[in-house]
Amino acid sequence: MGFNEGSLWQQARQGEKRAFVEIYDRCYPAIFNYVFYRVGDRDQAEDLAAEVFIRMVEKLHTFQPGDRPILAWLYTIAYHLVIDFHRKEARATLVELEENDLSDPTYQPEAQIEERISQYQLVRALRFLNEVQRQVIVLKFVERRSNCEIGSLLGKDEGAIKSIQHRAIRTLRKSLEAEEQSYEPS
Repeated sequence: MGFNEGSLWQQARQGEKRAFVEIYDRCYPAIFNYVFYRVGDRDQAEDLAAEVFIRMVEKLHTFQPGDRPILAWLYTIAYHLVIDFHRKEARATLVELEENDLSDPTYQPEAQIEERISQYQLVRALRFLNEVQRQVIVLKFVERRSNCEIGSLLGKDEGAIKSIQHRAIRTLRKSLEAEEQSYEPS
């Protein structure tokens, strides 16, 4: 992540608010993206991502920064929260139009719906991947991380990341092609 994690973590353990803020600022976008592409709902993703940081504070004493990057630990927390979410919730993602949007002259419902459909399609396609493949795809193509960074976060070498990415893309391609064929008129 490009900062002295050990020092920052020690400051956080001593209760320094600035350290918490820095960890949050650096890690929240990645955690939010990870959660969003697992649950498919922006509001729910925001809630779950916030819960990750609440759990981080509660478990400060259990994490040793030398073991792995802070972000990798936060991904683990997020993973468990997402699993819990899916156990509790079995509902479809809906595209909602807010009343405020309709009064905004720059509002473009088609663009918003198109973006949400694309996100929804990705969320649906990701369900065909195993957990590691999902993590690699989100880290690579949503967060735009390098294979080296992904390897560091997931505890794998760069070659393994390339292999996982290749298999994941092949699986995604097959699932999207199958979905497209099911929508074609006979």
